[in-house]
Amino acid sequence: MIDSKVLCAGLLASLALLQPAQAGPLKQFEKAAATPAPSRSSDRSHQRSSPDAGDSVLGALMRPFMEEIGAALGYCFVCSGERSLVYALGEEDRSAAMLESCGFEGKSLERRKHGDILIPFARADAGYQAVQEGVSAVDVRAEAGYALLAVSVRRTSYWQRKSDETMSTTALVPEYRMLFGGAVEADLGFGPFFLDGAAHHAGTILTLPILIHPAKHLGLEFRPAWANLEGGPPIADYGLNVVLRAGYVALYGGYRWLRSGGVALDGPVGGLSAYW
Repeated sequence: MIDSKVLCAGLLASLALLQPAQAGPLKQFEKAAATPAPSRSSDRSHQRSSPDAGDSVLGALMRPFMEEIGAALGYCFVCSGERSLVYALGEEDRSAAMLESCGFEGKSLERRKHGDILIPFARADAGYQAVQEGVSAVDVRAEAGYALLAVSVRRTSYWQRKSDETMSTTALVPEYRMLFGGAVEADLGFGPFFLDGAAHHAGTILTLPILIHPAKHLGLEFRPAWANLEGGPPIADYGLNVVLRAGYVALYGGYRWLRSGGVALDGPVGGLSAYW
């Protein structure tokens, strides 16, 4: 007769083979980010066919304020880009009218030196991230530009150490670089975004990195970005790093949050930067 223990073990092994393998964190993230959101009912469009009198009055009262806010933002957008040009080229290469309109007349803005981390001609970053649930990542970013215009490419490769799951994200972003004072840089970028895992997915990404370097050897960099894939839920990517600089290189360490559809790939990061 067959031993009952052997028979029981065989049945359990057979059941385990029949059960589908549970998706790991990388497959879960890919599925969450690439699954189109359900379409909303169009009933809301019929709830209010025309604005009421209260909306009209409120709109009339708010319009002057919104126009002033829009003009202020436009001024800030143009003149912060102009400051990047002055920083890269020097005041002698800019028109007196532009310098006066943006408040540079009578003030000196030291021209950029090779090795300054703000508004770089070229920069490369390479780092490692320890994500939860046994996932690791290598993050590589390269940037090249002149004054207020630049292009960056960033690729992050994820893998789960105890399985064959892998995933990568790639962003190619033209950027408008703005300088505030001599210690703060904010960039606005928009471009294509790709996620590769079990399948290839394409979308777009909006970036708004903010770099704060008030001291010679110490800085803080916050890199928020928002992406979408094929109508799926938004992908939120936030990185916050402390930067220690020396010459043309820097060490950075901090934390990165990557989330979409309730799935998170978060963890501490550390790496090396070089710039010119």
